[in-house]
Amino acid sequence: MPVRQKGQFWSADFMSRGQRIRQFGFATQEAAEAWEEQAREAVRRGHPLPMAPKEVAVATGISTIIILVRRVNAVRWASQKSGAMLKLANSFARWVGPELSPAEALETSQVHEYVEFLRDLERSGSTVNRHLAAISCLAKTALKLSLIDKLPDLPRQKEGEGRIRWFTEDEEADILATLDAWGERETRDLFVFLSDTGARLGEALKLEWVDVARGNRTVTFWETKAGNSRSVPLTQRAREAVERRRAERGRKGGPFSEINRSTLRSQWDRLRTRHPFIGNAVVHTFRHTCASRLVQRGVDLMRVKVWMGHKAIQTTLRYAHLAPQHLDDVLRALERPATSDS
Repeated sequence: MPVRQKGQFWSADFMSRGQRIRQFGFATQEAAEAWEEQAREAVRRGHPLPMAPKEVAVATGISTIIILVRRVNAVRWASQKSGAMLKLANSFARWVGPELSPAEALETSQVHEYVEFLRDLERSGSTVNRHLAAISCLAKTALKLSLIDKLPDLPRQKEGEGRIRWFTEDEEADILATLDAWGERETRDLFVFLSDTGARLGEALKLEWVDVARGNRTVTFWETKAGNSRSVPLTQRAREAVERRRAERGRKGGPFSEINRSTLRSQWDRLRTRHPFIGNAVVHTFRHTCASRLVQRGVDLMRVKVWMGHKAIQTTLRYAHLAPQHLDDVLRALERPATSDS
C-alpha cells in the first residue's frame, strides 16, 4: 500500500522505475496521496521530488507552532496596540505544545479539542470565536507557506447579543459626586470626558494638547481601535473638564496623560465597593453610556456610528433597541384613522 498511516501521521511509500521512494510526516492521508502524485510526476519528468513537510518547515524557518505565531505577529499583528490576537495565538500554542509542528498543531482534531477545552472553562461563544479567529490567521499563513495542505475546520460558536450595560444619569452623578468627595477631580474629569465623547480609555489617555482644537471645542483621536482617526465636538461639561486639566497641567502632555492605569483600577475598585450598582461594569462602560444616550435621545444610527467611530454599522445596531420612539411612531401610524380616497 503506497500510502499508510504511521502513528499520528501518514507516509508515502512507492516504487517508480525500480526506485523506492518514501516520505514521512504528512498530517492527513490526502496530503500524503497528493505528495505521492506530485512525486510520481516529478520522477516521470526527471524533475526533483517535491519538498516534504519537514523540508518545507526547514526552508521557511518555521518548524514549530510557536515560531509560526511569532512570524504571523511580525507580519500582521505587531501594529495592533492591544496585542489581543497575539495573546490568543500564544494561548493556543501553549495548549497544543509550543514545540509541535504547524501541521500537527493545526489538525482539525486539535482545534476541536481546544474548543472543547475553552467551553469546559465556560468561555462564551464570542470569546471562543476570537480564539478561532487567531487560529484562522495562523492556519492561512501556514497554508500559504505550504506548511499545511488544507485549512482545519473551525467550529464557530453561536454568539448571543449580550446585555449592553450603561450608566443612568443618577448612577453617573453618584460616581462623580464620590470622586469629588475623595478629591479625585482628575479622574472625575476623565469620566465626564469619556461619557460625553464616547472615547475609549486608551484614546483619552493618549490625547495630546495639539489634538484639542482652539477653544476646547473639538478633539481629534488619531490612534483608534478601528484604525481611522475621528474628530468630535465637546459638550459644555466636557469642555469645562478639559479646561480644568489645562489650568492644572499647562501644556504638558495631554489632558489625561498623567493618569496611571493601575491607580485608575484601584479607584474603580473603591467605587465598586462604595456603589454596588456598578457590579461588573468597567470604565469602558462610559463609552457604552455615550452611545446609549445618543440613541435614546433620537440621534439616527448612522450619525451615532460616525460619532463613536464604529468601523461597521453592525456594532452600532447593538444599540438600536434603545430607541423606543421609533416604535411609538409606528404605533401612532396604526392608531391614526385611515383616510378614504374621494
